[in-house]
Amino acid sequence: MTTTAALMQKTAFWLASHLARLLWLVLGVAVLLLGVLLQLRLEGRLNLEVNPTLQVETFGVLGRHWLGHLHTLSIVGLEGHITHLFTVTEMRVLNILQQLFRLGVVFLSLVLLLLCMADYRRYWRHILLMVVFLIVMQTTQLFFLLGSGTTTPVMDVTKLSLVLLLSLWARPYLQLHDSASKPFLIAYASQTGSAKQLATQLHQSICSQADLRCLSKLTPQCLSQYDAIGFVVSTCGKGEAPDSAISFMHSMQPLSPHTRLADFSVLALGDRHYADFCAFGYRLEQLLTEKGMRCIAPLVAVDQMDLTAVNSWWESISAYLGQESQSIEIDYEQFDVLQNHCLNPSQSHRHVHHLRLAKQDLAYQPGDVLAVKPRIQQATLLSRLSKQGWAADTQVIYQGEPVLLLDLLQRLDWTDQVAEDPQQLIDQLKPIHERLYSIASCEPGQVDLLVRQHIRADASVGNASGYLCSLATGGQVEASVRAHPGFRLPGDVPLILIGAGTGIAPFIGFLAQKQQWQSKTGNWLFFGEQFSQQDAYFADELTRFQEARILTRLDCAWSREAGEYVQDRLRLHHLALHEWVVQKGAHVFVCGSQSGFGESVLQVLEEIFPDEKLAGRLHTDLY
Repeated sequence: MTTTAALMQKTAFWLASHLARLLWLVLGVAVLLLGVLLQLRLEGRLNLEVNPTLQVETFGVLGRHWLGHLHTLSIVGLEGHITHLFTVTEMRVLNILQQLFRLGVVFLSLVLLLLCMADYRRYWRHILLMVVFLIVMQTTQLFFLLGSGTTTPVMDVTKLSLVLLLSLWARPYLQLHDSASKPFLIAYASQTGSAKQLATQLHQSICSQADLRCLSKLTPQCLSQYDAIGFVVSTCGKGEAPDSAISFMHSMQPLSPHTRLADFSVLALGDRHYADFCAFGYRLEQLLTEKGMRCIAPLVAVDQMDLTAVNSWWESISAYLGQESQSIEIDYEQFDVLQNHCLNPSQSHRHVHHLRLAKQDLAYQPGDVLAVKPRIQQATLLSRLSKQGWAADTQVIYQGEPVLLLDLLQRLDWTDQVAEDPQQLIDQLKPIHERLYSIASCEPGQVDLLVRQHIRADASVGNASGYLCSLATGGQVEASVRAHPGFRLPGDVPLILIGAGTGIAPFIGFLAQKQQWQSKTGNWLFFGEQFSQQDAYFADELTRFQEARILTRLDCAWSREAGEYVQDRLRLHHLALHEWVVQKGAHVFVCGSQSGFGESVLQVLEEIFPDEKLAGRLHTDLY
């Protein structure tokens, strides 16, 4: 959105907000003008047909009329007759008032054109009132005093009075603000906290003009309280809505398309690595359009929190609100590295590290996630460039500016993309983005993470995992806690925890929290990995939880040793699982990879719990 367009929107918003006052100003000039003319008419000095008996000095011509002087009077005549008699002062006053009136009408005509160009759907009430006003003013004869004067003064006074009453009646409907709400709402639906974090930052930049709500708190009735709504939504699972959006989507279904609702625009967050990229965002846009809501800016699909796309959407919204947009940057905090050690050193191709990070006054709940801002390791980049045969000081063009290849790649997210030359590679890449990691602790002031080091096809390490696994004790990392309300403990209830690999991380936090509560409810953990000797993460902690009778059942599946997977263990214990859920009221948590593990586990759970027996009790964190 250009600066000119933003200025036009801002000007249109201000004029529409003050339209009633502008109309009253022009009406005031018209009333003064009409008052002077009525006084002259009562004195018999308008619309005369008097033949002059004295010599009149003429000094000008105005259309068919001539102008002249007679003693202290200014005379207007038509052919051989005197039609108007004014004093010099009266002539000046009438001339000033008439010019002001004409300028006012021309100004309102320009305002009418501007509102039509800016957003006629938004300002349709203002436009309708101005059209009525201009038509009435055109019929009052105030534009052409010399030709007619005020031949129907009572009618002209009646017209002006009606316009005044109309503007007073319409004023509440012209307000773009009211005491109960603000004109713009930012509504978010977040599964892992990223959409909420972004929506909060957007709101902070315009908090005087906007409200902030979660979709779970939004009803169809709320939609009519705002001029427009910006939806910031993520997609989870296979194109599914976040948990916080489900109730809103259901409540919108029976709504009539003819209901007067707010305008809208959607910012959809997702990851292009998944087939259903931003699917919920597109589905939300389609539903809102079907219900008669008008889209004020096209949906923007954001790949992996690409701030370029976010700021492009925000520019359009800011222009709609009539203000300059502020570029959004994700806020991170400094965490100190207390420990970092590898849990399976013999598994060189798939190391898993346990990190402990600390920050003063840090607060979170088990189940929340930590968003980490990676720093690209220069040594890794140099190695990858050497394998490609590219020089680190190669000059490339990025966003229209020449930049050295090595310097630029430290800011971009080069993962598995391949290219024939450096420029072709750069053209494919987006800025480095945050990675989310489940928190494996519950102690305030510190977080534990479980990170698997990713190895790419070219033998280089992943940008985020490689960075975290290489951190030294005493170092620092930029990160931010993200609330994950859909994956938090629902209270002191029995838990069935199902995880594979690093998916065990949040369950360590859950069990630690229940130990702090001195819980007596049962907890059952299903865990899957490759080898029992190398991959038994948090084995000591699990033993302590068992001794404290916090972890009451533990089932492990070692795929490379026994050829057994977690889903096999679930089928084996399907009767006991059914008892835990139906009779004991257990909640089921699943954490791990979406592909393979997650899909298989959810399929087995559907077999064990048909007829929505898990409704409201199944919580997933699949990636």
